[in-house]
Amino acid sequence: MFQWFMITLVSKDQLGIVAKITTDLAEGGFNILALESDVGGADYNPFYIINMVSDMNTK
Repeated sequence: MFQWFMITLVSKDQLGIVAKITTDLAEGGFNILALESDVGGADYNPFYIINMVSDMNTK
């Protein structure tokens, strides 16, 4: 049986954040089906926004 998840992350913009988050989710058994990202905030204080749709087998 699969469960669907909508995951939203808002974080300080930093190098490698997508790789870190997606690796951690994959290691936890999540399968990322869709990912959208954007940068918001001001030039002097940007933040990163990630929206993901994923599923997980919950046998």
